[in-house]
Amino acid sequence: MYRYRLHDTEGDDLGVILHPAPNVETGDIVVTEDDQRWRVVRSVATREGDAIQRLLEVEPEEAG
Repeated sequence: MYRYRLHDTEGDDLGVILHPAPNVETGDIVVTEDDQRWRVVRSVATREGDAIQRLLEVEPEEAG
C-alpha cells in the first residue's frame, strides 16, 4: 500500500490515505477512511524515500 497526503482545493489538510496504486494521477478517485470519494485535480511527487508517496489536491467527486 502507498501513502498519499490529501489537501482540498482550499488548502485544507484532509489527512493521509493508504491506496494500492503506486502512482495516483489527475482524474483518479480516492476514498478517505470516512468513505468520502475525492477526485484528484493535482498530483505532486515527493522526494524519493519520503514516507508519503505523493501529495494530492482533491475535490469532492461529482454525484451521478
